[in-house]
Amino acid sequence: MFGNDKKNLASPVPGGVTLVSEQTTLRGDLRFTGGQVRIDGKVIGSVVAESGTGARIEVCTKGVVEGEIHGPLIVVDGQVQGNIVSTERISLLSGARINGNLFYKVLEMAAGAQVSGQIRRVEEGQVIDARTEPMPVATVAAPLKIEESKDSTLSVRVEPGKESNVEAVVVKEGRNKRNS
Repeated sequence: MFGNDKKNLASPVPGGVTLVSEQTTLRGDLRFTGGQVRIDGKVIGSVVAESGTGARIEVCTKGVVEGEIHGPLIVVDGQVQGNIVSTERISLLSGARINGNLFYKVLEMAAGAQVSGQIRRVEEGQVIDARTEPMPVATVAAPLKIEESKDSTLSVRVEPGKESNVEAVVVKEGRNKRNS
């Protein structure tokens, strides 16, 4: 996780390497058993590796996947527009740009990696279908209400026992204006 995050791309995987080169766009689902798929180009569709095979999916620096990724070992240093589900390990290198949810057993994330979505740990033996699995979301019992006062406070009520990911910023008018 620390130091040279490119080392994850170099370790060999038995079973051979399939390359989607930089000038290639693959449309459709890519499914494989064992070995490694290295994506330097673009895949429009799902990339699925069979669990328990030690198979690895790599989305390299210039690689783009527009679809879900499922597999035991997943290394991302490029862009993914979709959910990622790993039965073993997800490694997000510094160039990773994820727009989707992550389901993982072990997660490594280097400084600079970005995820726009929710992150959820998967327990041993748990089966996840990222398209139907509900993510834990807080239920707001009452509408958000900003109370006007000297300090401009924000009042939020969330049902007990629900996880919350609520963030609010209240800025008083004129407070951040630049004085000329």
